[in-house]
Amino acid sequence: MQLVRVVVFFAVSIAVGAYLLFDDHVSKLSFDSVDELQTSSTDEDIVSASNKQAKDNQLYIFDTSFGTLISVEGQDRGTLNFRFNMALKKEENSDGKYTGKLFDIQWPDIDSLYSKPKTLTFTTHFKNGAFFETDLLGLPERHPIAMLKPLLNQMSYYEGITDIEVEGGLYTFHYQRLDTLNLTREKIDSQMADLPIDVLDEQEDWRLSHDDLGFPVTMSMSYARRVVYSPQTFVIKQHATAKRVDINTELTWLASEFSGDVNSHLVVQADPEKNTQPPVTENNFATQLAEAAAVITLGKVQRIGTYLVERGAGFVSQLLIDDGLSDDEKSVLIFALEKSGDQEGEWILSQLIEDSNIDEVHRLRSVISIAKMGDVNTAVAVQSLKKAMQGNNLTLSRTALLNIGVLGKRAPALGKEVAGVLADRLEKQDDTYRTLLAINNLATTSMTEQVLPYLESVAPRERSLAVGILGRDRAMSALLEKALLTETHPAVVEKLLSVRSDGMSKDPIFHQSIRGRVLSDTIPDVTREILFNHLIEHSSDTTTLRDLAREMKKFDGLSQSVKDKIEQLLAG
Repeated sequence: MQLVRVVVFFAVSIAVGAYLLFDDHVSKLSFDSVDELQTSSTDEDIVSASNKQAKDNQLYIFDTSFGTLISVEGQDRGTLNFRFNMALKKEENSDGKYTGKLFDIQWPDIDSLYSKPKTLTFTTHFKNGAFFETDLLGLPERHPIAMLKPLLNQMSYYEGITDIEVEGGLYTFHYQRLDTLNLTREKIDSQMADLPIDVLDEQEDWRLSHDDLGFPVTMSMSYARRVVYSPQTFVIKQHATAKRVDINTELTWLASEFSGDVNSHLVVQADPEKNTQPPVTENNFATQLAEAAAVITLGKVQRIGTYLVERGAGFVSQLLIDDGLSDDEKSVLIFALEKSGDQEGEWILSQLIEDSNIDEVHRLRSVISIAKMGDVNTAVAVQSLKKAMQGNNLTLSRTALLNIGVLGKRAPALGKEVAGVLADRLEKQDDTYRTLLAINNLATTSMTEQVLPYLESVAPRERSLAVGILGRDRAMSALLEKALLTETHPAVVEKLLSVRSDGMSKDPIFHQSIRGRVLSDTIPDVTREILFNHLIEHSSDTTTLRDLAREMKKFDGLSQSVKDKIEQLLAG
């Protein structure tokens, strides 16, 4: 089956990723099937997997699926579809922690260099409608089933306006209730990175239902985006579904299955071509490059990368300005350097970034690739991106800024140096919003002091990013709670509630302060509704809630769903 490359610059491993998108120069590879090694144990905990007991033993089973269809210039160029059953079991005496197991996994009808396990375990947390802190227990992030994280994000719901962060930027959704058990959402804003793609249009339809306890029952999402990635127009269509089902089966539930890096053995296997195919040479280079541009395999790309490293930066630069090579072939060159696993490949990419004779799109690709080489990366990558950030090419500068955060995350040894570069930019107040995005990409708790002032920024999107960054630091819980009592913008309030500490939601004094905010004339009705919904979800004082509901009736701008909740409270 022939599979096509496509560049789509969004991450699939984000904690609350907005869409199920690929983040590399390849959307799919040619794969080779490898069966999972099955083991047995005597200390099994056998769980009867029937949702008839769901409310008693807190075990839920979902029939889930997700997939992607890519077309180029109107012609379908490949699909990737998965289906599996997913069991979620709540841990006893835990605050929303669940252990999970995928089973009956149906893989796409393609060969795979990834292991194809029959089952896969993970852990996650669920609270207030949202899944978070999902741990795939060592599963490599490039494994297809790592799509489980964004799938669980799609099975999450919120009240009112919520920001969804991805490495490429920020989406703002407005979640709206159709009734007490069903929701939909609308994208109301997006602040995306400056990338070499032009989004022509996009459409999304998302719906979710939950039970009386607030746990999801069904979710459906369909998404389509049409983008220009010069010189071609791509259409990416994606879908995700989850439906709670009643299945009578027995699942093993071993404590050892949910600890450590039990999925780390599910790695990318050796390319079967690697030991049978000759190395790339001057004589076969053109043929190997053309084949890789048509159908990518990891082994072939790595062999091309090894050859390019041997030939050097000048050779690659000449190829990138050669009108005789296609854009696909030039993209393979940069991808091959990224996958070469060689520091010389990093150095060549740094030279390509600086070379003004090379088309901008290839320099942008080089920026993105140099940031993703992981442990291979050295200070060369930091200095290269830093220099690009200071250049006159605005698109290149902004892309380098966002990706230096990715570099620090993927190469932890460089994290401190990257943090220093970003701290310097904040001090100079140089493009502060994108700098905060880069810090968010860095995923660090070491920059609290530098980010803290932006909690009071005049720009709501900067305040929201600051909240997300500071929320990683538990020492900031009290300060974020205080900010919640003065913040008025709905997206920032929603973000503050999403990162609050467990104690905040149970503190009666805190709830009293929130009730005062709900009745304030100085906040928008959308913010009022968000805070009111928070109190309903977290307060057990029904008498006080009814008193609050009576006073809420004086506000004319409330949504119908909140009006319905008020009537239900007063009727109860």
